[in-house]
Amino acid sequence: MHELPVTLRIIDIASETAREKGGRVRKIHLVVGEDSGFVGDSIQMYFDVAAEGTLCEGARLTIEGVRAKLRCRSCGRLFDRKPFSFDCPFCDGQGGPSEVGKEFYLKTVELEIPDGEEATTGGKENAPGGEENMSGGEAEMNGDNRPSKKSGRQCEKRE
Repeated sequence: MHELPVTLRIIDIASETAREKGGRVRKIHLVVGEDSGFVGDSIQMYFDVAAEGTLCEGARLTIEGVRAKLRCRSCGRLFDRKPFSFDCPFCDGQGGPSEVGKEFYLKTVELEIPDGEEATTGGKENAPGGEENMSGGEAEMNGDNRPSKKSGRQCEKRE
């Protein structure tokens, strides 16, 4: 259920960007790590309903999943965890949690501008300290999973 407020904020960010550029949202690209605490399918379900009547209506939401990785405490390499094992496949050391798979951010927003041009806004990068952020707007997720708006947008026109 916590995906609903996040989805509404994604729609707000994308719609605000479209309003500023005088266009409509065509596509939103979201990155969701499997250990981020968010379920991509739930975000998609909420998006399909909540986008109605907004500048995101009819937009395509693509969700890029990021598989979680363990980091070996001995050799430092990242690896996929096998069921019932934390063993490093490189040195047989023990793996522990890493930051890979905790990502959650809005990667790009693709707009349709009335004069026929397209514009894409974007950013990336997770905030330091394990806080997630959504860029393309940018919005940072607070500790209580409520997004708060940050300033700074990038927009490049495609011809």
